[in-house]
Amino acid sequence: MYGIQKIVAKKIKVARAIAELTQSDLAKILNYDRQIIMRMESGKRKIDIEELKKIADATGQSLSFFHGEDIKPEQKPRNKALDVSDLTDNQIEAIQKLIDSFRSGGSRPLKNEKRGVG
Repeated sequence: MYGIQKIVAKKIKVARAIAELTQSDLAKILNYDRQIIMRMESGKRKIDIEELKKIADATGQSLSFFHGEDIKPEQKPRNKALDVSDLTDNQIEAIQKLIDSFRSGGSRPLKNEKRGVG
């Protein structure tokens, strides 16, 4: 593994960790086998720009993150905006409660909460 391939391999692993994704998580998002992610992160598999763009999108990083040699693990993924313009206030409130639940360590809808709000 030489030069840019080595840098990109390290950066994929870092970007995945920043996004709090396992290799399996990233593989599912990209519709790949986990072995492919392992090979990418070890530098044993070359990655084309299309694949790198998909990885960047999945991890919330820009393509430029994968180019530079400096690895900054303190970087956070970009905030991603959701278009909720066509949702009702109740639907937006339900989504906010779900987000709050995930942030507080929950992984399921809160008990006694309606799942389908409309």
